[in-house]
Amino acid sequence: ALPRKAAATIDLTRDLADPLIRGRMIAVPPGGRRAFGPDPTAGPMFAYVVAGAIEMKFTDGNIGRLAVGDAVHLNVPEPMTWSNP
Repeated sequence: ALPRKAAATIDLTRDLADPLIRGRMIAVPPGGRRAFGPDPTAGPMFAYVVAGAIEMKFTDGNIGRLAVGDAVHLNVPEPMTWSNP
């Protein structure tokens, strides 16, 4: 079960004996921002927007927007910022 509110990253796989992937819930509160950088140990990222919206800003100036129910699968090859407008 997911918590109703979260202010940070929550590890969703800590109770599994041998998880095959690392599941995390990343909360970006309204008006909040979250920076991500390349992490070769993290592997690809799958994101699904449960509530609110996410704007992903890349260093080249491109912006991706996700709404509730949208999903994206990506590697993080360079720093990026997520915000919840």
